Amino acid sequence: MMRIHWAAILGMTLFVACASQPKAAQKADSATAVLTDAQIKRYVISYPAIRAMASRYWGPRHYTSPNKMLGPQGTFERAYAEMDAADAMPDFELLLQSYGYDDRVSWMRLNERIAYAYGMLRLSEINPAHVKHLREERMQRRKVLDAERAKIGELPEGERTGRLEALDESERSLDRDTLAERDAEVLRPYASNIEKMNKLPPTSTK
Repeated sequence: MMRIHWAAILGMTLFVACASQPKAAQKADSATAVLTDAQIKRYVISYPAIRAMASRYWGPRHYTSPNKMLGPQGTFERAYAEMDAADAMPDFELLLQSYGYDDRVSWMRLNERIAYAYGMLRLSEINPAHVKHLREERMQRRKVLDAERAKIGELPEGERTGRLEALDESERSLDRDTLAERDAEVLRPYASNIEKMNKLPPTSTK
């Protein structure tokens, strides 16, 4: 499977915020430019305050109804549900805006990008040969997708739309993994910051 689920591999609180991110926002990231130093610095500076506010809501259930499914304790996903129920989300949005984020979605989108890039960085340190293998797999997969797209006109009209949507989704996945590898290099100087914020073991930053 081409897609790598870094959240499952690393189990970071940082990653769990992505669980409630709208699909449209997730898809939009694959077309964006590589992360910048400015984005990462703002993230590092803002994260302690954002985490501190979220941590007031990611413990035991206080505001949501007993039958509502919640994420695990200690996760942003759980905090968002509790904040929504407590009418505290406007205050959270104000905090985000004080650091220059447009809203919760823009923060979640950046959080996902950095989490995914950090996962790629960890993998490149642990198993660089595997990263190379994944890169080669992506190149081969793109060739297959290009060939399939070239033949799309040969399909019955009723099958074209569904197949095009499937091809588009596959290409977005490849784009996201390619972008994560580029983002990881920008993130490398800040790896120790990410690890301290999330109490993770250090990576090598060769």
